[in-house]
Amino acid sequence: MSIEINIEKKLKDYTLDVEFKIKNERLALLGNSGSGKSMTLKSIAGIIKPDSGNISLNGKEIFNSKENLNVPSHLRRVGLLFQDYALFPNMTVLQNLTICTNSVDKFKIAERLLKYFKVSKLKDRYPYELSGGQQQRVAMARMIITNPQIILLDEPFSALDTNLRWEIENDFLNFLKSYESSAILVTHNRDEAYRICDKVAILSEGKIVDFGDKDTVFKKPSTVASAKIVGYKNIIKVDRSEGNFYLRELNLHLTNIDASKNTAFAAIKSEDIHLKRVENCEKISLKLQSYVEDTKNMVAVFNISEDKILTVEIPKVFTEEDKKVLSYLKDSVDKVISIYLKRDKIIFLEV
Repeated sequence: MSIEINIEKKLKDYTLDVEFKIKNERLALLGNSGSGKSMTLKSIAGIIKPDSGNISLNGKEIFNSKENLNVPSHLRRVGLLFQDYALFPNMTVLQNLTICTNSVDKFKIAERLLKYFKVSKLKDRYPYELSGGQQQRVAMARMIITNPQIILLDEPFSALDTNLRWEIENDFLNFLKSYESSAILVTHNRDEAYRICDKVAILSEGKIVDFGDKDTVFKKPSTVASAKIVGYKNIIKVDRSEGNFYLRELNLHLTNIDASKNTAFAAIKSEDIHLKRVENCEKISLKLQSYVEDTKNMVAVFNISEDKILTVEIPKVFTEEDKKVLSYLKDSVDKVISIYLKRDKIIFLEV
């Protein structure tokens, strides 16, 4: 199953302008709120009409502005799962599924899907009698009973608590792996995108600023916008001259850099900066502003300019060495200390 999309749609703050193609793959649309992710799904589903362009499913056009073609949403065979589930409140769980198909075996199919998604015992209940997680499972079963050509997921797990979210996500991922269709997931959660999908498209102000296999996009984003989305907290401006780069805010010179002629920034993940010397590293000295702890890491914060900070994450494994690091950080606030950047982990970005 494949989808090709190349559309434009004028919105209030920007023009949605997206183009991509996938075949039997799971694609994550990742970006900040208002970046155009949900509008892209709604365009594919036929809920909104693009101003121009075309959309094809399995080689058959469902939208073409030049030919004035716009297949109605109910004829597109697109499965769209909304964040709020959108179950019919006056129908039982079983009725919510059977009303969506004309198959002669619709009751048998519905029973099978409800069993797969672990809600078969709830078939005679109404949506208001279900928990959020149960409604989610019913909504997924209802979407699948239509036998969609493509599955579209708009923040499907965001309203669930952490433990339930993981369980339902895992069940649905197992289903997607057995379902021979493409799927597109809209999410703010980069970990969720990485777990579920094969490819990632990063959207910013209506445009795709990075696209590719998830490992490539996550490990080597190409733009500042995509680097921030996939977790690079430290973005440093680069001054360059004949292959030599100067990170002025860190007072750090890098030589013999192989990068695009449009490179303007360097990015460093917080976990790739260390408090002790490691192999292939660059030493810099900065004043420690503060440190905080969460359940997994200690995060040290350094001032590098009037309006910019550098963050360093130190994993906690609760050893005696951790206690020494914690004590060292506590005693070093407002002092200049040395930290070490792994040179091969510094990536270079276009605007």
